[in-house]
Amino acid sequence: MKIMASGRSLFGWFIFSAMLFYHKNAYSQERLINRGIKYFERGNYATALAHFESNSDSIVMSNELVHYMSQSYLELHQPQKAKELIEKLSQMDEANTYNLIRANYQLEDFSSAMNLVNQSHHLDDPAFRNLKNKIGNTMEHYDNKKGYIVQNFGSKVNSTHREYSSVIFNHYNTLLFTSRKDSTKKSDIDGLSFETIYKTTIDSNNNWTLPKALATDLVKDKRHDATVQIFSNGKKMISYHDGKLYSSFLKDNVWQIESEFNFHNQLASDTHCFITTDEKTIYFASDFQSTRMDLDLYMSHMLEDGKWSEPEPLSELNTDYDEDSPFLADDGTFYFSSRGHNSIGGYDIFRSSFNEENGSWSKPINLGYPINSVGEDTYYSVHGKVGYLTSSRLGGYGSLDLYRLFLFNKVKIEGHVASKNGQIPLANVEIDLEYDSLFIRSYTDINGNYSLYMPINKEMHVTFIKDSLDIHEDDYIVNVSFKDQNNNEFNFFIGANDSEPKAIANLNTHPKVKEINIDIKNDFEENPFIAVVPNTRESYWVDSLNLVYEKSSYSQNKSHEMNSIVKVLYFDYDQYELSNSNQKLLDSLCESSLVYNNVSSVHILGHTDSRGGSRYNQQLSWQRANAVYEYILDKKILINNFLVKGVGAKKPIMKGDNEASHSENRRVEITFHQYEQKNEL
Repeated sequence: MKIMASGRSLFGWFIFSAMLFYHKNAYSQERLINRGIKYFERGNYATALAHFESNSDSIVMSNELVHYMSQSYLELHQPQKAKELIEKLSQMDEANTYNLIRANYQLEDFSSAMNLVNQSHHLDDPAFRNLKNKIGNTMEHYDNKKGYIVQNFGSKVNSTHREYSSVIFNHYNTLLFTSRKDSTKKSDIDGLSFETIYKTTIDSNNNWTLPKALATDLVKDKRHDATVQIFSNGKKMISYHDGKLYSSFLKDNVWQIESEFNFHNQLASDTHCFITTDEKTIYFASDFQSTRMDLDLYMSHMLEDGKWSEPEPLSELNTDYDEDSPFLADDGTFYFSSRGHNSIGGYDIFRSSFNEENGSWSKPINLGYPINSVGEDTYYSVHGKVGYLTSSRLGGYGSLDLYRLFLFNKVKIEGHVASKNGQIPLANVEIDLEYDSLFIRSYTDINGNYSLYMPINKEMHVTFIKDSLDIHEDDYIVNVSFKDQNNNEFNFFIGANDSEPKAIANLNTHPKVKEINIDIKNDFEENPFIAVVPNTRESYWVDSLNLVYEKSSYSQNKSHEMNSIVKVLYFDYDQYELSNSNQKLLDSLCESSLVYNNVSSVHILGHTDSRGGSRYNQQLSWQRANAVYEYILDKKILINNFLVKGVGAKKPIMKGDNEASHSENRRVEITFHQYEQKNEL
């Protein structure tokens, strides 16, 4: 009995201790969650998440807590984490449905986002209606992607933290930027490190060096120091320090404070500005006249006494949302970022111009995708044909990254193809260039010279064919540097005399990509050596076939498709030779008025059935398309622009593993595009 009593007493003590621990632990968790909510309400999402995540493995996730956490992830540009968290809920409430739509939207999964909106039964809510409109607007921008190249600055410059507000100078070799790297335990009210200015330069290998904190006499602990502008030929700098803008000059490799910009006498935050070359006009962003603490754009002029005039709001550009980061380019175009004007992300970049005659600003124009994205896109500057921006878009290293932007995507490469020792020019060499799903062909002339528009920053597989034999093939990539003059020459030296040419090879990728380095003159003038081909016209871009080296009319943005006429040829299994019936059909096409009736291009797409491997089908489909192209070429019709491409078995017109379906899918589609010329603004 004593033993039993002792056992019961011990068991009772254990239960009491466990309950006490549970209540203490539950109380501790509740306190942490409540603290997290308080940080969330202050906009300190990083610290709020730290409190929420410390309990996520030991408590049941309520809809309310998931809402706080997912909202924090979204504000910190971590949509994948938000989506994964919300999808664990057994039942969705309205707030988490909205956040799940936002998460899919930020992940650029627009179809899923739109489906969720339409299925949510909350379209009577203005927030859901606005989000649906934003998704639709964004899908249009993404479908009409402009022909620009956006490059991340890389891991040397960007980190998992925030990098933004790039300032480039010294012939594009020196970069200043702002970062909130986690290099100190001290942090601001939002839970992130204070802003620090960093500097990096390009080394002899054309790479950015490891960034170092900039030496300035304004830098102090627990304060913000951010980049704004370098001016006066690199001798002066404007920087931001805790709500105010300052001018500094360089002395003994240290930036010394010169003066504070005093535009008004109100307690406010002046976040960013741009001063003109003559230093007599300044555009700046501030919340000093706002009752909602949103930023607006203002302009001020230098008076004779050296003071700045009363700021004038740029009323045509300001909205009820934030406007920031003004920049005036050398060609007179004014750029700024805004959360208004029907932006597709958070901040978008817009352009406008000032009309001297009526004294007003033109309607802001969204720069579109890929300059703008579903993320935050801001701090834009442009210098000739290269731009710089800050973005939280997908594919970056952290919340905000620095990017460089090429305002074109094709470069005209000229040169000659010769034997390895360069002594013997190789005439009538077929140059086949493949990238993504596109195929472009060119030829050398009697002197071995060629001219070909190539995509920049894309891996290309290039094959050289002479007399139906493959004499060389390799992978290449075009790199562009910006100089004072164009240097677009690149010569291919092929060891055709060293050994016998081998039979045409199948499509293989090579582990080492060779570089084609080209210099482009950087100014605001038109350059005949570059082209801008938007996404909607990429498949039409055939710049050099039949020894035609001029740019296609599609690159001029002056043509609109009126009509497309499609003819189809069918092939036997595993065959690409033209049958007698196919030859007769092609003869009738080439002899008809169709090919002379305002036809600007002919697209020849080869297809296969689903049998066989993907690589084999890809090659067979191209052989079918090429057989048609070669036959038409022999007829010497007056059409200069062709697109010849094999798409394998990717686009069947009939589904099913039977002969009826296979015979319909073994085909070549010939599309005659007719265009009329129209002027576009």
